[in-house]
Amino acid sequence: MAFRPQPLPPLVSLSTAPSLLRLSTLFRLAQSAGADGIDLDLSGRPLPEPSRVAQAAERHGVPVRSVWMPRASVWSGWNADRARTAAAAVARATDAGIFIIEGPITSDGGVPRSAVTALTETARPLLSPGTRIVVVLRPRHLEGGRRHLVQLTAWRRLAEEWEFGIGLDLSGPVDGRWEAEAAVSRLGSRLTLMRLPSDVVAAPATGVRRAAVRAFAAAIDGGHPAQFAVVAGAPLWQSGHVAGQARRFAETRRRITERYTLIEEQRALDVFPHPWPGQRG
Repeated sequence: MAFRPQPLPPLVSLSTAPSLLRLSTLFRLAQSAGADGIDLDLSGRPLPEPSRVAQAAERHGVPVRSVWMPRASVWSGWNADRARTAAAAVARATDAGIFIIEGPITSDGGVPRSAVTALTETARPLLSPGTRIVVVLRPRHLEGGRRHLVQLTAWRRLAEEWEFGIGLDLSGPVDGRWEAEAAVSRLGSRLTLMRLPSDVVAAPATGVRRAAVRAFAAAIDGGHPAQFAVVAGAPLWQSGHVAGQARRFAETRRRITERYTLIEEQRALDVFPHPWPGQRG
């Protein structure tokens, strides 16, 4: 039997969005829940001092795996350049492997090449050489129908041309008509990160979470992205219940790992190579 390299298991990070908790509390939560890292979304919160984030990561032994570039907001004085520069400084200070940019869309849902490359190439000089740029598609981009699969192919080709990864943010509502398995297949090895709510991993492939559940299963079964970011959210009135969120995250991470292990054990019985082994950023 031919030798087949063993792919790395996916990293499972705790996402900081959408959380009202302080960053120091989120780092403690990630530490107690056994998270592989922090998925640091800077949207909706004051832009932190890079050195303080790095100190918190070192103090709690929880690395920052990914940093999201926020939109211009009151925290950046409504200045997009300031928001980008501040986020890049956090990524450099924490040695984050991934820098995430929200993918712009056109009014007809197309792929605006010039707008995307303007964002990625403006951010690239601000980052450490080892940091990978990932353009994320949010739920509102994920419309159902065959036309969307053509658009995803265009996203993948653009990512290959300009050397960036693609992320899927499935933490919000997703069109139930979305062809999840085909979409994940179209993105292939460019699918670098997937953000999920904690209830998706254990949910049945029915109801409002159907598309997200199917996308998660397809990602694991087909070779998985290098990282998952889990939103261990709670209702607003329970948003400060750290212990409950830690338990929710730990259970989600366990289920992701178990499914990965099961699939790899089944795949080990086959002589065919792994479809696209995970590469951690």
